[in-house]
Amino acid sequence: MHKTDRYNEIMATLRHQGSLTIAELTGLLKVSDETVRRDVKVLQSRGLLERVHGAVLLAEHGT
Repeated sequence: MHKTDRYNEIMATLRHQGSLTIAELTGLLKVSDETVRRDVKVLQSRGLLERVHGAVLLAEHGT
């Protein structure tokens, strides 16, 4: 799966569920923890999500 597709999948799932753990994202995307962490870092830098210990949340303005 291309990184843009992963970003879209992460955001779509967050919009639906509100929060996800890193483990849930790893299973959903079928990639390594490190890949998920890199993707989350990019999305966080864009202000789309917030990182908390072991999980990610949809940023208030990321809807």
